Amino acid sequence: MSSVTMLLNIDTFSYDMKDIIGIDLQNKHLVVDNSPLPSGGANSQVDLSTMLSVRSDFMMSYNIKTLVMFAGLIILVIAFALLSVVYIYCKTRNDFGQKKRKLAQESDG
Repeated sequence: MSSVTMLLNIDTFSYDMKDIIGIDLQNKHLVVDNSPLPSGGANSQVDLSTMLSVRSDFMMSYNIKTLVMFAGLIILVIAFALLSVVYIYCKTRNDFGQKKRKLAQESDG
């Protein structure tokens, strides 16, 4: 069932208004358009330039800038931890190698 009632070629709408008021709808809109169509039809003779503007009332529970900053800080912490583990691995490997060489020199002695 359509919620749009079209009343075409109406010169007076006093009687029809009573019928429209009787319709039980949440939002009632009455549009009166008496503009005649051009004789050649409703076609444009020039190229159309259109612009669309959209506005939303959507509220996010977080801020994108804050989210990016926290993600950057987490990446920095992970990178620091990874570099620390690599440094400790290389340092202990080098220390074990030096200790092994030193023990080999002392035992050959």
